[in-house]
Amino acid sequence: MKKFLVNLAVTSAVTLATGAANAAFIEGGVSFAGAGSPTGGSTWGTATGVNFGTNVVSSVTPGTFSGVPLFSTNVTFNPFTFSPSLSPSPINPLWTFTYSGITFSYVATSVTVVAQTGNFLNLASQGTLKATGYEDTNGYFEFTGQGPVGNFSVSSSSGAVPLPGTLALLGLGLFGAARVSRRSMKQN
Repeated sequence: MKKFLVNLAVTSAVTLATGAANAAFIEGGVSFAGAGSPTGGSTWGTATGVNFGTNVVSSVTPGTFSGVPLFSTNVTFNPFTFSPSLSPSPINPLWTFTYSGITFSYVATSVTVVAQTGNFLNLASQGTLKATGYEDTNGYFEFTGQGPVGNFSVSSSSGAVPLPGTLALLGLGLFGAARVSRRSMKQN
């Protein structure tokens, strides 16, 4: 019984230490509005890259981004080329903005052409969302350019990833349970 209590105390200490070390992951999503233009081609349908002008946050989904005022926070985008390959790679950051002392950004590690025809371009990206005081979080980015040059929409959102501390805790719990069970079997 004494060893069980020692194991329980060690497991509890590791759990508290792991929980204290982990910040929250980023949740929700954000969309932007503003100016942009195709590069390497005269239309979105022939573009090989994207250049951005002045942009602002246009909407948010519930989560970490909640509370960001609509149409008032300036966003800085970095231009990139997606064809024949992503350049720069990764795009670090693709976009960034600061609100209430928290800097939000997205690092694009891949960009895929979903559709590109006529005067339409749809790009999808996987990467990492970052925010001051939060854990880096797997994220997604979608870009759509259509119609006249300058018309586009952009949005980014987070993806669910397992917490490293949760996985460590699960492993420790399973190890402790197996150890207690083994000792009980030996005593019987």
